[in-house]
Amino acid sequence: MSDTIVYNKDKYYIQGTEYRDCNGNPISMKYFIALRLKDKKPVILDINGNEAVLPYNHPYIQIANFGDGLFAVTKVKFVPFESYCGQDNCYEPDYSPETHKVACFTQDPDLDNDQGTWCYINEQGKEVIPPKFIFAYPHNRNRAVVAKGEWEYRADWQGQNDSKQIGWWHKDCDWGVIDKNGKEIIPCKYERINEISNYYSNDIIYCVFDGDKWGFMDINGKWICEPFVEGCDLDVPFTIEKNGCFEYGLTWRDNSKELVGVYNLIQNKNIIEKKYDTIYFEDAGTMSCYDRYPHKNTNWTCDKYNANGKLLETIVGKGKRK
Repeated sequence: MSDTIVYNKDKYYIQGTEYRDCNGNPISMKYFIALRLKDKKPVILDINGNEAVLPYNHPYIQIANFGDGLFAVTKVKFVPFESYCGQDNCYEPDYSPETHKVACFTQDPDLDNDQGTWCYINEQGKEVIPPKFIFAYPHNRNRAVVAKGEWEYRADWQGQNDSKQIGWWHKDCDWGVIDKNGKEIIPCKYERINEISNYYSNDIIYCVFDGDKWGFMDINGKWICEPFVEGCDLDVPFTIEKNGCFEYGLTWRDNSKELVGVYNLIQNKNIIEKKYDTIYFEDAGTMSCYDRYPHKNTNWTCDKYNANGKLLETIVGKGKRK
């Protein structure tokens, strides 16, 4: 299937025609989400550039990308984070719900707490999972990350330049994972869940935030590694390398950086102590761990380990990393 769509640019706006999965691999698309320029309504286009799935005057305000035969859609207009932080807000649509994860805001006066916001429809335009999610990601291999929560009406939020935003804000979110029938595979009770890049296996792995710590679950909701990573920002994009290892210990909540170490998910144990400034994962499966980032004029020490955490050699140097 082609990754390129032929469409009338005077009639539709498409934010991008190249899509990638969580590992950065190109995805062949059957449908594309576009903005109908005439009335600013989001629409679904097939590969030939024709409107599909939904009738011309459908009720949805935002549409997420297609996944496993389903679209996540909502009748509520969300304001992306950037638009109320002093940046220009041209109406160029961003239909991925994940971009609203920092803070989500809507001025929709008809918002109903009991109805939620996002639901799922199939390729016939039929609603198959009712609207009960504050966030709803596209399905991938019969799984989708979602969040339930409540809305709070606020009239006192102050943005940049002393601007005021009056409307509904989401409060606490309970994150989980559902299948295509809406069944909760991972219960909606966690503070955060991310589907993460995973290079060592073909399985989906979820990074789950629980009790102020991160852990990892498999596609069936079974703990691979119970929460132990502390002090990390909710949106840190963990990456599992080909050797089954990942770097942990990063935090950007207070614009600081902690020392980092390495955990081996295959062995389910910490293999390199959290004492380094910078770690590089190499194609051979080895890891180069620096006591400080190798800038132009810095003196540094590099410990090189294998995938099992065995120290192979120590190199002392100065200047940029070769």
